[in-house]
Amino acid sequence: MSELFWSFLKQYKVNNVKKCVIIVTDDYQKKLEVPESFGAIRSVKIELDLNRYFESNDYERRKKLLEVTFQGMRQIAIREGWELEPLEQAYESCIRNDIKYHFFLRDKLKSSLDRKNKIGIWCEWDIDTFKLFWVLLDKNNVELNRENFFYSSEPSQGEFAYYLNWQWIDNRTVLVKNEKRNDLLSWELDVSVK
Repeated sequence: MSELFWSFLKQYKVNNVKKCVIIVTDDYQKKLEVPESFGAIRSVKIELDLNRYFESNDYERRKKLLEVTFQGMRQIAIREGWELEPLEQAYESCIRNDIKYHFFLRDKLKSSLDRKNKIGIWCEWDIDTFKLFWVLLDKNNVELNRENFFYSSEPSQGEFAYYLNWQWIDNRTVLVKNEKRNDLLSWELDVSVK
């Protein structure tokens, strides 16, 4: 949920702050909602009834995590003197998107060598999974095929997706690789219509 929330805050001014940490706790005895500073890091503790959280369905869990993220960021913003309206707009944008973080990486489609098809990498980032799909479209952007090529039950592993690049090798094959660490993650995909 934090990735979804931040996706709507690309131009948000946070001065020299590099990271905001929102600690979720169900320990009601601890002091909550008091932001702390550690160099370029800001943190805050937010209360969440974990028993209710784990009894909730996926949508309710996403909404609770979004609310915790919004509440924590709001507390940090008040202490730091940041604008509150962009945070409220980001929250509303998340709600309009059904609290789902699904998107084409870099909002980019790349044309095949013969210009008959296009390929994009579709990312589905959820609270308990992270998936990557290649999506083949014709030149009129009509979807021809979609296949999952990466799955993780640990969504925190998904950050590498921001560093992926892909290119056509020929009219049926696409190479996807991590720009930062080429040796660790790469796929050669057969993207023909099935």
